Amino acid sequence: MGGQQNTVDFTHSHIEFLTESLKNIGLTVNQIDCFEGKPSEKKANLQQRLVDVKT
Repeated sequence: MGGQQNTVDFTHSHIEFLTESLKNIGLTVNQIDCFEGKPSEKKANLQQRLVDVKT
């Protein structure tokens, strides 16, 4: 768990720098969040569709 906590601490300590860096290149940043733990196992429902634009 020590490595994970170091990652969380590092990330939290750099969020302000990341926010300002993104703003400096012209992006609008409303909020950046960092949460400890694994991401959820939810699967994204992705679909591909082809569209015939010549007809």
